[in-house]
Amino acid sequence: DASIDFVLALRASGEDQGVLVRGQTWDGRGDLRPIFEGFGEFDSLWIMPDPELLTENRLRALARACDSRKRPLFVPLPPLARHGAAAVGVAYAEMGRAAAQAARSLLAGGAPAAVVYADRSTVVVNHGAAVRFGLVAPAAGSGETLPQQGLSAPAASQR
Repeated sequence: DASIDFVLALRASGEDQGVLVRGQTWDGRGDLRPIFEGFGEFDSLWIMPDPELLTENRLRALARACDSRKRPLFVPLPPLARHGAAAVGVAYAEMGRAAAQAARSLLAGGAPAAVVYADRSTVVVNHGAAVRFGLVAPAAGSGETLPQQGLSAPAASQR
């Protein structure tokens, strides 16, 4: 399953950065609260770009649950930033550039890339939520295409 592979890749990437990534599956039915409560203690929540999960009511419920725990919610699409602290979304021009580079390399006799990633993403910050959670946003303005980087937060012991 591609979503499981994605979570495993995120987990491996997180380990490289000293971040614990836990994945939780949901069948699209029933209440999200038991799943959310199963997370236990966490520093932030990021929602995968899953159309079953990204409904207005579910996003509001997740945002309320994160707010009650004083934890930021990160959403996968810039228009959804109003529900969370920040959104990191696709920078389509950057994705096209990366795909073109991979194609040129392949046509020149290079090995095909297993996965092609853009070097930049679009980051949109909900500044009110960022301030509420003590997050420090990247230097560029909201909605700009930025190099891959994240928001930084104070350590749990500093909250």
